[in-house]
Amino acid sequence: MKGEKWLTLLCGTLLTFLLSFSCVACIATAFDLHTEELVDLRALALWCALISFLGSVCYTWRLGLLLPVLLAGLGISLWFYGALELSIEALCNTVSIRYNNGYHWGVLCWSGAALQAVDRTMALQAIGSVVAMVAAWTVCKRRIALWAILAGLLPLISCTMLTTTVPAKAALFLWLLAMALLLLTQPVRRKNANHANKLTLFAALPAILALVLLFHLVPQEGYSGAERAGKFLQSVESFFTRAVSNVGGGRDETVKLSRIGRMTEDPTPVMDVTATFSGACYLRGRAYDIYSGTQWQDSGADYNLPWPVLERGADMFTTQPRGSVTIRTRDEEDILYLPYYTESMLYQHLGSTQRNEDELKEYTFDRYLLERLIRPSYDSVVLTNEQVIERLNHLGYNIRLPDEADLQAMTALPEDTRLWAQDLVAQIASMYGLSFSDADPNEIAAVIGSYLRSCARYDLNTPRMSADQTDFVRWFLTQSDTGYCVHFASSAVVLLRAAGVPARYVSGFLFDAAAGETVTVQQKNAHAWVEYWTISTGWQVLDPTPAASDEIPTEPTTESTTEATTQPTTAPTESSAAPETATMAGESSLSDGETGEAAANTQSNTVFLHILLWLGGAALLVALLVGQSRLRVHLRRRAQQRGAPNARALCCWQQALRYAHALGEKPDPALRELAQKAKFSQYVLADEELQQFEAYFRRAVNALRKKPMLLRLIYRFVLALY
Repeated sequence: MKGEKWLTLLCGTLLTFLLSFSCVACIATAFDLHTEELVDLRALALWCALISFLGSVCYTWRLGLLLPVLLAGLGISLWFYGALELSIEALCNTVSIRYNNGYHWGVLCWSGAALQAVDRTMALQAIGSVVAMVAAWTVCKRRIALWAILAGLLPLISCTMLTTTVPAKAALFLWLLAMALLLLTQPVRRKNANHANKLTLFAALPAILALVLLFHLVPQEGYSGAERAGKFLQSVESFFTRAVSNVGGGRDETVKLSRIGRMTEDPTPVMDVTATFSGACYLRGRAYDIYSGTQWQDSGADYNLPWPVLERGADMFTTQPRGSVTIRTRDEEDILYLPYYTESMLYQHLGSTQRNEDELKEYTFDRYLLERLIRPSYDSVVLTNEQVIERLNHLGYNIRLPDEADLQAMTALPEDTRLWAQDLVAQIASMYGLSFSDADPNEIAAVIGSYLRSCARYDLNTPRMSADQTDFVRWFLTQSDTGYCVHFASSAVVLLRAAGVPARYVSGFLFDAAAGETVTVQQKNAHAWVEYWTISTGWQVLDPTPAASDEIPTEPTTESTTEATTQPTTAPTESSAAPETATMAGESSLSDGETGEAAANTQSNTVFLHILLWLGGAALLVALLVGQSRLRVHLRRRAQQRGAPNARALCCWQQALRYAHALGEKPDPALRELAQKAKFSQYVLADEELQQFEAYFRRAVNALRKKPMLLRLIYRFVLALY
């Protein structure tokens, strides 16, 4: 007998540890807490092992609730006098940030403390303790595996509702192993604990081999159903979401502007970038060329609008790279991220994206600088565009003058959008004292960028466009006094196209590179900007977002050797007043600090209001569930105790049938006979005969109370049997 207990202790500790540690490890790896050194996985493993052992001892030697009570007391003490509250708040904040970017449910932060560097280990230890205690109770007390499965499944649900929260393979492997062993041994465990313990030990090795084979045959990186699963999850997200911020770094082929709303900075690592230069670095992801008013779409078309001629060496057409950029993405992407300007852009008609056809996760691009001359010259002779193209084609490049259809496609707008946008462009030109009809496109881009930076304030807390609006840019420029990169970049493209300048919306990442150092680019570095085209300079970069304008990199001219990215930053005097259709940033009565604090307080209040509403709704639901069951029981008991004896007997017989059905047994023949007498004869039942029903009811209720907890809840509150 003692040997059986020790074997139960061993198996209970093993299964409990596997389940509890794998759950918290999945959370830590899915939300990238281990990479930020915010969770000590070794301390977490030791804690889960200790609680698993103590919990198994407690339930194997029938010590009751001793350990749960001690853990509850420890948790209360650490909450009020230790760091448990702050650790839980930091963990909730990390998870809610990720979910807020996906579903816009709000960000949890109730203390106002700086949570970026707070250790989340203690919060995960608390979760592991709960899972370990439930699993130990299930295994050592021989309960149904449902409770352990639920305890192990609930924490993992947080990792399954977003495509960006994928646990590490090792953590997921341990979780699947624990679940497999629990399910395999559950039927035997309820009958014979000793046999179940032996089966657990014997089944461990085959289960491990089966999972290794499964992971090998269906690797996470090469899973062929990932695209289909991603589309399914996207449809689920679009069904439940209230507002989705679609900056995204260029992953999606459409940017749904109607869903653009408040956004929280997401610290999820996306890639590691090593550059040979320092300064702001744009990584081009995807370009979008079709604007419908409520979304941007990447048509994938290859337009005959070439990239610019690069910096010349001794020979007019000799180009030399000025550094390189090495990119290592965390996940396999279907596109490559390009720094400005790469060899793949040289004299080519690169369309929306550079496809990652070789499924690379690490790649390097040489980086070139631009020649900033309006008319290329050679030996002091000014060359026409046709002469430049002729010389390039003589060297083997296949370049031709742009087609009129391509120019029209890159200036296309919905008719309603074009009408009001052209009116606004005319106002802007008049305000800056220019004539856009004969101005250089680079000057037009500089003026539009300057105007947009002054017409609204940068704020991630910008609400979503109302449902009755059909044009995102018009709504932003006429009704919203705040926005972020999606708003400013979309507006710049629309205004440039209305002015006759080919332009497209581009999404990717913007970060500060450090020469020779590896920089981790996070999801919050996702950014949107503009590419516009001229026949003399090719595709150029315009970043009209105010928050990024102070850091916009500029390419050198022929005389300059500074390494950065092309950006027309020259603008006319900004003292002119903006038209009445936009709100100037200077009109705000709050300072930046006060505005940020007010926005943070508003968001915090909104989150707490949502929590209170959810708690109130849950309390109301419980009250209704309990109340209706109590009312039904009361009415049934009153019918059984009032009125004529035969009528009371028939009510009692109906209740007896319910009990028999719930217990899975046949109705009592004696009670059936009494019911038949009451219904089909003139005989009046006596009180002593009616008491037989009461005696049966007491026995049935005692039998129902011995059923598993879930069934007891159903019998009591759903079926209202007692």
